[in-house]
Amino acid sequence: MASATKAFVRQPYVGSPEEMESIFRLRQEVLGEPIERSRAIEEEFTSDASTDRVVNAAAFDSEGNALAAGHISEDDRVGEWMLRYICVAEGHRGQGLGTELVEYLAHAALQRGAKIIEVKARQGDPEATENSDRQTGSVDFYRRLGFTAATPSYFRHGIQHLRMSKRLPGA
Repeated sequence: MASATKAFVRQPYVGSPEEMESIFRLRQEVLGEPIERSRAIEEEFTSDASTDRVVNAAAFDSEGNALAAGHISEDDRVGEWMLRYICVAEGHRGQGLGTELVEYLAHAALQRGAKIIEVKARQGDPEATENSDRQTGSVDFYRRLGFTAATPSYFRHGIQHLRMSKRLPGA
């Protein structure tokens, strides 16, 4: 990964409390995810006995601020993994961090037996501020990375989503 990127895997390293808080703030800014919900989700994943089933990755600037973050976890279906909470800070989009993050997580999942990765891509939030990622969605980003629609679009929390999947090379 790029020099600005620090990747961490759940086992044995989870990330310092400061790094995790920076990731939670980024999720809130980009995805509208309340910080308390992010903490609860992380506690659920870190309490999972099989930590090989979850991989986190993040990019930080020199001051410890999260620039990009996300994780991938094994789904209930054998060989399928789900990308979750993929986000890149607004001032750092278009520089390849999101692509690098997704490729890193896909490779980590492939090493753990994944054949297919999926993501619930946002198609846009009509109430988000103009020109924000929350307004325009992320479907085109994932299409550029080789993902295709796996289901018809649906609404979740008032935002239209599209479940997308990608078969991993060599799987």
